[in-house]
Amino acid sequence: MLLQRPGLVGMRRFRSLCESQRSRRGNKWGWPQGFFIRIRLTMLHVCQLSGQLLATMAQDEIQSVQALRRSLQAKCGVPRFRQKLLREDGTALEDGDSLQATYLTYLQLVVLPLPREASPEDAEDLAKAAEDGSLRQLEDMLRKPLDPDLMFAGKTSLSLAACKGHLDVARLLLEAGADKDKVTDGGWIRTTALGLAAGEGHVDVVCLLLQARADCNKVEVTTSVVTSATPLGLASMKGHMKIIHLLLDAGADKEVVSKVRQTHATPLGLAASTGQLEVVHLLLESLEGQASQADQDGGEGEAPLALAAGKGHGSIVRRLLEAKADKDKGSNGDWFRATALGFASAEGHLDIMRLLIEAQADKDKVELSEQPGQKSKRSATPLALAAFEGRMDVLQLLLNAGADKNVASRVGRSEASPLGFACVRGQLSIVQLLLDLGAEKDGVQGAAPLVLASGRGHVAIVNLLLTANVKLEQTASVGGVKMTALGYAAQEGHQEALRQLLAAGCNVDGENGGCAPLSLASGADNTAIVQLLLEAKADKDKLSYYGTSYVTPLGAAALHGQLATVRLLLGAGADKDGRNGRAPLTLAASRDHMHVVRTLLDANADKDKISDIADGLQLTPLASACHHGHTQVARLLLEVGADKDGTGGAAPLALASSGGHVHIVSLLLQEGADKNNVVSSGKWHHTTALGFASMAGHTKVAQLLLESGVTVDGDGTWTSPLAGAAFKGHLDMVRMLLEAGQRRIRSRVSEASSQRLLAWHPRVATKTLFASCWPTGLM
Repeated sequence: MLLQRPGLVGMRRFRSLCESQRSRRGNKWGWPQGFFIRIRLTMLHVCQLSGQLLATMAQDEIQSVQALRRSLQAKCGVPRFRQKLLREDGTALEDGDSLQATYLTYLQLVVLPLPREASPEDAEDLAKAAEDGSLRQLEDMLRKPLDPDLMFAGKTSLSLAACKGHLDVARLLLEAGADKDKVTDGGWIRTTALGLAAGEGHVDVVCLLLQARADCNKVEVTTSVVTSATPLGLASMKGHMKIIHLLLDAGADKEVVSKVRQTHATPLGLAASTGQLEVVHLLLESLEGQASQADQDGGEGEAPLALAAGKGHGSIVRRLLEAKADKDKGSNGDWFRATALGFASAEGHLDIMRLLIEAQADKDKVELSEQPGQKSKRSATPLALAAFEGRMDVLQLLLNAGADKNVASRVGRSEASPLGFACVRGQLSIVQLLLDLGAEKDGVQGAAPLVLASGRGHVAIVNLLLTANVKLEQTASVGGVKMTALGYAAQEGHQEALRQLLAAGCNVDGENGGCAPLSLASGADNTAIVQLLLEAKADKDKLSYYGTSYVTPLGAAALHGQLATVRLLLGAGADKDGRNGRAPLTLAASRDHMHVVRTLLDANADKDKISDIADGLQLTPLASACHHGHTQVARLLLEVGADKDGTGGAAPLALASSGGHVHIVSLLLQEGADKNNVVSSGKWHHTTALGFASMAGHTKVAQLLLESGVTVDGDGTWTSPLAGAAFKGHLDMVRMLLEAGQRRIRSRVSEASSQRLLAWHPRVATKTLFASCWPTGLM
């Protein structure tokens, strides 16, 4: 029960003390006893269950029980919805009860706890009441009591009320102790209740929250939400002047950066981006005489001048230039980084460009670093952006103003000239103009226009560049790999561009990051391109560094399961075993390409050829299938007589055991595979199948091997199965091996002693030592 006996005793003692003190005062002055009784009736005392006095107040000052609760909330900090007031007899005082009494009144205050977990229905009902402005329903729910900060769909009740402008509801929630600075997700925006009210223009709610001392600078910028902004940023973006004045008077920081979609900007930047000229004037005036140049230039966010120029807000551009904003500061756009002139060029705002050029903006600037020591992925000059977008009038304006037509811009891991940008986008007229004006036709700093046009399949531009006698073997960085024009066209499957390049005399076997064009096309499922290259006498067996190893074109096709290409290459006489590279059959088996495996076997490919793969392992096709757990391919290879023990390479049974492939292990045992064979290459060479299964903790595989009669102690190996299981801490495996009779622990892995090996897992060590094992390092 809430009312405890000690609390009643404490109350009675407190009442007795008060009455005795008043009696002594009455006797001292000689006043009638009844007079003092009347005074006692006007006083109200509230104490805790322990008897400690919390408040004493004149009864005629309290108009209602609700007013009493509010007074106690102000004195004690306990929200009125969590107060339970008890009379001396233990009965609860309700809001509708009268405070008038004929004797001295004593009340006990009990603080009601909030439920640890509110139901989803309560959270939804509370949020709906706040959003709908249902004041009475909200008050009834808070009396349960409920936590006013309950979240529903990422939003609190206060944020919903603030967003809708429900002043009384917001006041009630604040009275209930709602967190006024809690950041919530409001669909497309993440901000506080003050931010939502400011963004929606609810002046009265903003005033209420500021009076409650809500934080007017709070923002949590994250990558998971589209917009996360300060109240001042949202008000500036929407142009709510009254709210901006209120926030500035409340000390809102004008330099805090908000995130709106892909833009990070200060309030000034947000106002400039959305064309709020009046707000820009106000913020600039508030900065005069007290702010650094960084404030006008966006601080750590994007430059307001660049944002305004990109959106075509000429009057704001003019106002910022008057305020001495940095006209050459770089900012991030949707896919590139550029100056204000660059943004205006990309969008074709000629009037703004003229303003900036008159203000002596740098026409060739490329800001390749967003932060010191960091390079941006895409950073372009105004001329490059105009060329990319195909804006002839913008291009001519910049050229007439003296822009350099050969300055390189960054695109990914490469750099390209304006001519290269035009080639990427297929802007034929721009390419023709730049060539006529003498632009460098072979590109600058590594990105050849011919490669960029060929990789995009822009045939007319390829023809135009070839007519201009560009260098045929120039390269460009594509995904970090240096590609030739022929290689890029082959990879992307552009037949017409490829024909033009072949006719022009491009090297049909030119390397592209170590990879021949025929290998690139073979792995890309484009038989027409493969046919063109074969007709052009491409080396059908040229080794290429493909991924992590060397393969022939047939190997690349087999790896990606390109059956039609495999048949085409075999028909052209390609080496079915891949020369000195990885065997096509091994590559197809590793990816479970059954049809390709059958085709290669029908072509009499060597079913036991050993190939080197990662980690130093040497695998036959069967070992590769077992290693990756491809049961059907393994069964097919066994049916055609593949070496079940992988002689000369890693044992298929050991590799299947390492991966826990129970069906393949069973299949190999049925076929009579040597169950004590060891892996003869790689990191764990000289390890048996049971050793691999023990280290990996595959108990089902180990049980199969033990039932088949495998050697338990692993004689002749570097690491015994028991040592491997102990090293990895597989207690069940250790128990199984001990029950099978293994008593010897031996390990030479990394020259570690058996004592150190067992120290990794004390429980396993205890189990093995109690089983009378003898570690070789101790004997």
